[in-house]
Amino acid sequence: MSKLLLFCLALGILSSTYADFREGLDAYNKGDYEAAYQEWQPLAKLGDADAQYNLGFMYRRGEGVKQDDGKAAYWYRRAADQGDAKAQTYLGLLYTYGKGVLQDYKQAAYWYKKAADQGVVKAQNTLADMHYYGRGVMQDYQQAFEYYSASAQQGDAEGQYTLGVMYEHGTGVAQDYQQAISWYLRATEQQYASAQYNLAMMYYNGRGVSKDMSKVKHWIRQAYEGNDVKISKIAGDAWSALELWQY
Repeated sequence: MSKLLLFCLALGILSSTYADFREGLDAYNKGDYEAAYQEWQPLAKLGDADAQYNLGFMYRRGEGVKQDDGKAAYWYRRAADQGDAKAQTYLGLLYTYGKGVLQDYKQAAYWYKKAADQGVVKAQNTLADMHYYGRGVMQDYQQAFEYYSASAQQGDAEGQYTLGVMYEHGTGVAQDYQQAISWYLRATEQQYASAQYNLAMMYYNGRGVSKDMSKVKHWIRQAYEGNDVKISKIAGDAWSALELWQY
């Protein structure tokens, strides 16, 4: 068989595969999950990583199929073994919570690292948490700092806030109030309530800035009005305790 014929056959198979995948995607977006499953299952069995990830996602959520974490883990693993970062992240989550697999923090960290090294923010933050608390890996504040930095540099508010905390307290990095304030401010641009509250306390304690009760009042109000119920309660208590209405 000539090379040209082989190329044409391969191109035809790829075109057909792409068309089937698109049909599945169109069906999924219309809410026809059973049709999407029917399009993606054959592709997944043939080794298509995107289709494998999608089947894992559908089994995890029970869309078009009976909810089954074990089957979700099976398809996520097949995609993860091919380097799919999304599948690696969700497989890590299943190992973290023992869904469809035995709970195993070491395995979770293994898969999170693969995804984190491909730039997945959720994996970077979760792996950073695991290094921070020593769960599934050796406790290592510097490693935690590195992964939080990676997510923060991508604009993630959680990573930015946590970098602020680490700079404020000198955890995994030299204490630096100016850097703490800088990262808190970046997180507040995304209305991250914890960063708003911590920034208020920096102004209250005069850490890296001059003590300024008007700014304390401003940031406490922002934290109180945010969508984080826990921080809103803490901010409300601070408003009363510091008698901020008078400023």
